This record gives sequence, structure tokens and C-alpha cells, in this order.
Amino acid sequence: MIARFYLDENVKEFLVAALIAIGFDTVSTSQMGRKGASDFMQLLFAAQTGRVVITHDSKDFQQLHGAWLAWSAAWGAAIAAQHPGILIIEQGSGQRGGLPVTQMVANLQAFAALPGPSSNLIFAWNAIVGLREVPPLVR
Repeated sequence: MIARFYLDENVKEFLVAALIAIGFDTVSTSQMGRKGASDFMQLLFAAQTGRVVITHDSKDFQQLHGAWLAWSAAWGAAIAAQHPGILIIEQGSGQRGGLPVTQMVANLQAFAALPGPSSNLIFAWNAIVGLREVPPLVR
């Protein structure tokens, strides 16, 4: 199955064309007319359209992921209420959006090659640790 990505508005637009060129079904918030929508509405849109959210926004999306899981379980909708996954591309301070396109594409290829589904999971990538699953941020 071809990975379907939805780029949050904090991810550079040029990545869409690069991912499409190598076969990934990719759209951005601006292409979908969703620029300025809240993070929770971005995650809901991604879930409704079957797309993995790609973002640089670590803290907010970890909290949203935790809320999604907790509320789905509390309302008995854990199986029906699944999102396709979240991938956080962590950037060092001063480098937000500064990874070269080749590195971003390589990160997304590695993510797409993970064994098993990414449904209701959150992953992060950074230059030191690489790609890993992360727990939801719950306070």
C-alpha cells in the first residue's frame, strides 16, 4: 500500500513535490485549503482522509495523540476511532524547517518502510536518535 501523507503547515511545501515524485500520495494544508486550522482539526482531517500527519510540532501532536487514545477508549470507540499515524520530524533550535529535502524524503521513506501499520501510533525522527515510536504526552 502506498503511504498517504498530509503535511502540517509548519512543514515546507517543496516536500510535497519531492514525495509525489518518488510515488507517495502527499498533500499539504495549503493545498487542502486548511492553512490556519487548529492542530486538532488537522489531525481529524488526516484521519478522515486516511493520511499520516507529518509535522514539526512535537508537543502539541503528542498531547493530541494522547487525548485521541484516551477519549476513544473512554467512549468505547477505540477500534473505530483510529488515525493513520503521526510522524514528528524534530528539528534543532534555529533549524526549524531546515533539514535538506533529501533528508526529509529519506526520513519519510524509512517511516513508510516500517513493518506493520502506523494506525494510532506516533513516531518521531531526529538526527541523533533516528526514527522511533514515542509515547503520547499526557499531563
